[in-house]
Amino acid sequence: EGGPNKLGDYWKQQERWYGGISSEVRKAYKGISLYDSVILMPSIMSVLFLPLITFTSLALFAVTGNYIFLAASALAVLSVFCSAARFLEKREILFFPVTYAIYTIIQILILLDLLIKHLLGIKIKWERPIGL
Repeated sequence: EGGPNKLGDYWKQQERWYGGISSEVRKAYKGISLYDSVILMPSIMSVLFLPLITFTSLALFAVTGNYIFLAASALAVLSVFCSAARFLEKREILFFPVTYAIYTIIQILILLDLLIKHLLGIKIKWERPIGL
């Protein structure tokens, strides 16, 4: 009930979240040691870019036929599933692969959109949508 009901609202929410996360990570990294940043970076990157990792691994498997890429994608999906499974009902678990695939595609499109906006110098509006 608390989340956006329309794709456009979801898209704007994700833009705000990615922008907010990247801003907070930059602030946090200014005050920590190199050792701590090396330890934290893989966790931060995996959370932010897990959909991209999944998609890229599947694409590389499709192109090369190398099963290591399929295994990497499967591990990414499995890690998300293990994190989410305790919050899902049995019928939701059955639809998880389709839901995660759609989520992955949307997240990649959002990341690409943000990258293009960044390269073009387009500022993202961080206002909160009415009703949320």
